[in-house]
This record gives sequence, structure tokens and C-alpha cells, in this order.
Amino acid sequence: MKKDNRGLTLIELIVVIAIMAIMIAVSGFSLSMISHKRVSNNALSIKQAIQIAQTYNKSQGNTDDVAQAAAHQRNATNANDKKIADMQRANGLCKLKIVGTTDDSKYPYMFIYIADKVSDLNDDSKCRIADGSKGVIRLEKKTTIKVQYADGTEITIGKGDWADIRLARTTGGFINSNYKVGGANGNGVPVKIIVTDSDRTVTLNLATYTGVVTKD
Repeated sequence: MKKDNRGLTLIELIVVIAIMAIMIAVSGFSLSMISHKRVSNNALSIKQAIQIAQTYNKSQGNTDDVAQAAAHQRNATNANDKKIADMQRANGLCKLKIVGTTDDSKYPYMFIYIADKVSDLNDDSKCRIADGSKGVIRLEKKTTIKVQYADGTEITIGKGDWADIRLARTTGGFINSNYKVGGANGNGVPVKIIVTDSDRTVTLNLATYTGVVTKD
């Protein structure tokens, strides 16, 4: 019996190459869509968490700490005392803490913390998590989260790193916040949160005085 060893014709080869090109394009498009979705989901989660924190912050208006700050403001006798009192009253009792992964298999998280005193916000163990499970928000993996501050400093939240976002009590605006990156501590007024991966970036712009969050 005679075997046919002709192989592929030119037309058949073109068809095979075309099919492979379509499969590669579809695969690449799917991976890009997944990547874009991760970045968009994280940006939306952060924006919503800030808004939740602002709501909780305003609800803390009758605590002893708030009353003491208001009394200091009323009793201020000079410009310096008034400035300090204004700062005390502005400082909120709620913060959003963004925590990086401990290793590549873990998810980054956000925690919405509430304190009874402003000073307690510096110690997570003295805070409570807002409304139980609603105050713990898991973020998508495989994205990079950066925070940019008013002085131009930009940090990247990596493994074991964190940054908190603190809010003014009266306006919901953004005030001096703390971070720990690479073992080094720092602070500043946050003005941008940037969520990115290899081919997609979403920037959240934080309006310092009003607390409005807009997305690029």
C-alpha cells in the first residue's frame, strides 16, 4: 500500500497558523481582562473602604475624646493653643489600614479600625475593627499598591509593609497618616493611592480638605 507523505499544503499551513494566531490573541486578551479586573476591583475596594471609614468617623462625634477636644478649642486663650485645639478636634477616631502580604500565597488586606481616643489609633491592639467582618476587606493578589504623600514621597506596600489612611473628624478629609515600609517608619498626608500591575494603572486622588475620592 502506497503511503502519502505530502505533508501540509500551503493553504493548510496558512489555516493552521491563522488558528494559532487567533488562539494566542484570545488567550492574551483573556489574561489582560483578568489583570484589568484585579486592578479595578482593588481600586474600587479601597475607595469604598475610605467612604465607609469616613462614615464611621463622623459617627464617633459624641465620644469623650471629641468632647474634650471641643472644650480645649473653646478654652484656647492664644493663637498657639487654638491651633493645637483645632488639630485635636480635627483628628478622627477611625483609620483605614492597608496591609501587604506576608508571602506570595497570601492576600493583602484592609482593616477599618475605630478607637475611643486619638492616641489609641497608633496601637492596633487598642482599636476595634468596624462592624465585625465588614471592617476586614481582602484585596486581590498580583497587584501593586502605592501611596503618594503631599511632600512628594511615594511608598510601595510590599511584603510585611503597611500604610494607614487617617481622616479628619469634622470634614472627612485626609490628615497626617503613618506607614511602615521595609522596616522604616514614616508619615505624611496622603494625596494619591495608585493600584497597578504590568499593563493597567488606576489612581485614586484624595482631596485633602474635603475627603472626596476621584479615580483616574
